[in-house]
Formats: sequence, C-alpha cells, structure tokens
Amino acid sequence: MWYTNLDIEKRHEDLILFRNYTPENYPYYDNYDAIEVSKTADIPCDYNGAMGVPITFMDKFNPDQFEILGINAGRDEFELRPSKRYINPIQHNKDGSKTNGSKANTRSTLTLNSIPNGIYYTAENADKPFTITYARIFIKRK
Repeated sequence: MWYTNLDIEKRHEDLILFRNYTPENYPYYDNYDAIEVSKTADIPCDYNGAMGVPITFMDKFNPDQFEILGINAGRDEFELRPSKRYINPIQHNKDGSKTNGSKANTRSTLTLNSIPNGIYYTAENADKPFTITYARIFIKRK
C-alpha cells in the first residue's frame, strides 16, 4: 500500500462507525491512557478519548475525522510516551523459561486475570500478569 499526504479524495472518506463503547469490549491499557481497539472496524462511535488501533488503520485515516496522537514501539519522533514504566519486566515463555521483558516498556499492555497458556509478562510494579499488543497507532475522534 502507498501512503500519501497529498490531498486526494480518499483521505476525506469517513470511516463508518457503528460499534458502541463498553468497558468489557474495550479494555483500558495498563501503561497508556487509552483503550484497546483490536480491529479498525471496531472503533466505537461514541467514545471520545484516546484509542490504540492497529497500524492497518492508516489506510482508513481521514484527518477530518481523526487526530493521530502518536505510535508506540515507534521511532522517537513519533513515539507516544507511556503513562507507566515497568520495573524489571520479565517475559514468561510458553516452555516455562523466563527472559528479559523490556519490550513491555515499548508496547501497550493489557492486564490479565489469570496466567495464560502462552507468553505473558510480570514486573515488580504490576499487580497482575499482563500481555503486550502489536504496535498501535493512538488516535482520537475529532
């Protein structure tokens, strides 16, 4: 896909939003002041705060409809700073081994109510185990 900042018609097509916000369907990040939206099609129509959306959102971006706040796991000039830094994060692997979990400080995290079968993280200043998301673009509706 090619991206441009040229003022073409596609940049002004509104993304039709039809989902309603509920805390159960849109968890709040543990380390960013935003909610997780796992699919661009699931952006809620009635939420006005910051949202973390997949990078695939960029092909639907309309600057008249959304403001880009930043990106996590990105380059410094675009990076959105987390509201929480983890102290001594540890990655717990599926095979039971443990490794440095420093990438928890470069991605958005979601707390877990129980230990999953797959990879998860812990840290000295985390009350619960948590998981990380892939890179997210943080947006806000205009």
